Amino acid sequence: MRPAWSFKRDRMSRTKKIRTGRAFLFVIAALASGTLRAAALRPQSKEAEPQPLARGAAAPDFAVETRDGRTVRLSDFRRHIVILDFWATWCEPCRESLPHLDRVARSVGPRGVVVLAVCVWDSLKNFRSWVSGDFKDYRVRFAVDPAGHGSQEIPRRLYGVNGIPATFIIGRNGNVAATVIGYDDGDTRIEKALAGLGIKTGERP
Repeated sequence: MRPAWSFKRDRMSRTKKIRTGRAFLFVIAALASGTLRAAALRPQSKEAEPQPLARGAAAPDFAVETRDGRTVRLSDFRRHIVILDFWATWCEPCRESLPHLDRVARSVGPRGVVVLAVCVWDSLKNFRSWVSGDFKDYRVRFAVDPAGHGSQEIPRRLYGVNGIPATFIIGRNGNVAATVIGYDDGDTRIEKALAGLGIKTGERP
């Protein structure tokens, strides 16, 4: 069975995906949507793993760099619904989720919904190379966390993220409405979260 998400990779490995056996211990985690997904914990970690921001929490502001070098902040999209997705070029489940994210963006963009996909735990070179290829025509707003693997990285420090893809649906009030961890084919958790905010996908605005 293919893992539903990937862990933050360290500097010594090409990727750090969920594995069975010695490296990782699988558990079943119930997400806010009520849908169960396979998750993983680091059994030998000395530090407690962070917990993703819960529903109702204020979404912290941050600055990221777009594919053309501009700086944007989450607060630039105040009064919009924001689908904030953390991903990486080396993360297979992330790459598989991006076409679905683009379909959502095309469906809901005219209704005051912004899809912001932030590349994390990665290099600027990898990011620019990746988004200039197959994803250059996507309606998703791509950006990269300039901190990369540094101590000021955004996903873990601000949003409690330890595995990707990790998606936060943020309401117009700036609070987290839903959290979606991982991706599987046919996943509709983002659409269900949007429906809870009065946005139905697949319909003309």
